[in-house]
Amino acid sequence: LGSAKRVMLIAVVYIIPAAFRRRSEITRFLLALVFLTALQSVAGILQHVLSHEERLGFFQHYMTGGGIRMIVLLMALPMVFEQHLRSPRRWLLAAALSLVFFALLLTPTRSSWVALSGGVLVLAVLRYRVLIPIIVGAALLFLLLSPQHYREKITNMFSTSQEAMEQAEDGRIQAVVQSNQSRLRMWSTGWDMFLDYPVVGVGDGEMH
Repeated sequence: LGSAKRVMLIAVVYIIPAAFRRRSEITRFLLALVFLTALQSVAGILQHVLSHEERLGFFQHYMTGGGIRMIVLLMALPMVFEQHLRSPRRWLLAAALSLVFFALLLTPTRSSWVALSGGVLVLAVLRYRVLIPIIVGAALLFLLLSPQHYREKITNMFSTSQEAMEQAEDGRIQAVVQSNQSRLRMWSTGWDMFLDYPVVGVGDGEMH
């Protein structure tokens, strides 16, 4: 029953958009969502700076926060380039999204980083070509100005070799490589489970 309840939460994704009848209502909803996320991000950044913690995890798990910020950024970013939103509101929106983006960088959550990069790239290729130089500039600034362990994390984001883990002096990078190795084992095990039980699976609570 608990698992069924979690699955039913997916319906919220479709119920919320169905509640809106006009484009203006969707715009107001997205703006409110962005500014609330920006306020939460500012509080998280301040807490992160004052506490000197490694990851920004204000109010929720850092991966949950990273995922929420990634979704908000991808939903609202097109509004910055659409003409139906007046200039003052567009500039405020851009400033709010910048705060959300900075908070996302401080998580730091690889899955959210990759998802945001992929989503922005799709937007740039399909509709907003002006994003391409922005992406290139942001990537260069990140490589030049970010702390060394951030750059090393990007470099080893998909590394699975034992050699890379042994050469890494930073324990955080070793943890990244170990996590990648664990993910490959989980994917391999999941594929084997699918081959053994392709129709009904193994059942909830039967994985050990």
